[in-house]
Amino acid sequence: MDITNIIFNKNRMSISFYLTIFVSFALIIHLIYNSFMTTENTDDLLLALVMEETITDQETMRARLRERGVSLTQPTLSRRLARLSIRKVHGRYAHYEPLRNTNPLYFEVELSPPNLLVIRTAPGFAQALGLKIDQLKLEGVAGSLAGDDTVFVAVGRPQILEETRARLESFLGKPA
Repeated sequence: MDITNIIFNKNRMSISFYLTIFVSFALIIHLIYNSFMTTENTDDLLLALVMEETITDQETMRARLRERGVSLTQPTLSRRLARLSIRKVHGRYAHYEPLRNTNPLYFEVELSPPNLLVIRTAPGFAQALGLKIDQLKLEGVAGSLAGDDTVFVAVGRPQILEETRARLESFLGKPA
């Protein structure tokens, strides 16, 4: 056997051996790092992501998390988002604070001068509330626009804004 074959085979084995050691060491470091990435840290990272970036789908969110060393499956990500009150709002993920009072009859009427009333209610009830307001056909109300949890009421004249607010509250019942 030629001495050069022995040397080269030995070197190839050495390179393979050292590469295996290096990969094993990198894997151990990765596992140690991820053990410090607790649920709370991941939750904080999720909240920071939705506040700092415009994320429109869960796959993009998973990619951003992987860039930061966190790997979550899609079902796990969905459960965490639900637990953290992170929802898709207007096409992007955002932290969503639910109303304190989830009574569907609950509403708050705010003045928005010169001629708007803003009515906030429980999620999913604004359209029904807007329909009720339209059916009342209150004098001076030009119309209403309802979303998921907010109704905008346009008042024809700014002078009757406060009066219209009082009439709405009396017709709909005292807000909670």
